[in-house]
Amino acid sequence: FGVDVYSLEDPTDTRSFNHRLSPKEASIISSIAANSCIFNMPLGHGVAHLTSIIDAGRGALNAGTAAVEFMVVAYISFSVLVLFSPCSISTSVPFVPGIGSVLYLLLVVPLIGIAMVFTAADEDSMTIVPTKNEKTVAFARGERQRLCIYILSKSVLPAAMSQLLFLVSFGSLIIEFDSKLILNECGLVQTSWRHVIRCDALISYAGPSNISSGALMIAFQTMCMIAISSSFLLGTTPIYSKPSPLGKNKIWIGAITTCILLILLYLSLTLEKGVLKSLPWYFYFLSL
Repeated sequence: FGVDVYSLEDPTDTRSFNHRLSPKEASIISSIAANSCIFNMPLGHGVAHLTSIIDAGRGALNAGTAAVEFMVVAYISFSVLVLFSPCSISTSVPFVPGIGSVLYLLLVVPLIGIAMVFTAADEDSMTIVPTKNEKTVAFARGERQRLCIYILSKSVLPAAMSQLLFLVSFGSLIIEFDSKLILNECGLVQTSWRHVIRCDALISYAGPSNISSGALMIAFQTMCMIAISSSFLLGTTPIYSKPSPLGKNKIWIGAITTCILLILLYLSLTLEKGVLKSLPWYFYFLSL
């Protein structure tokens, strides 16, 4: 308590000497509060740096908590994506590419999570009283349900949208690259992707349309996680506020730029020629 009270004062400020807490008063309060502590710091010139130490500690705790929450959401979202695949309405089970999964699980998510740890503390971190480390506060009634809803809301929606984009791209690419297959096996002449994905002849299909659709699905899932990471980094702070909140962590900006370049490189090596031109306009609209 003595450290927190004295940290609000500037020991070098002599203009309000008569109205601020004196070092002796802070020493007495700190001695009483730290009577049962193992480590005791004598009051001296080093106390002037306590504010920056506490500020850095609180910033590191908040940044580490946000990074862990982001990684939990990202991995749960990928698990939901894989679990949704056998439940797809398509007769062909959505293809989850192995290389794309490694890129997502072992490179993109850890890289962004580690970069988020370097987020600087907020300017008002020393004016906010931290939450008490008590079970009645950290695990209050309804807190578990709110935490589950919060995590699932950020995990399920990207996975569901990735599955929808797979169905749109898969049906559209089948029409473009394997029109003879749907004509001979399915008996469909003029049709849309909604009819193609229900064709029974595609149960064991493993061709370029399936591979390209799976690559687009995992790329969209990765881009969603990159976008969601900004909500953990910025919280409720508007991105257009001044000074820009993005300046708190330039390492994160470099990390997401690297991840986007890796995704573009992965798509350039995986997609068949002419895939992007074959997709309908609403595929790109849904991707936004």
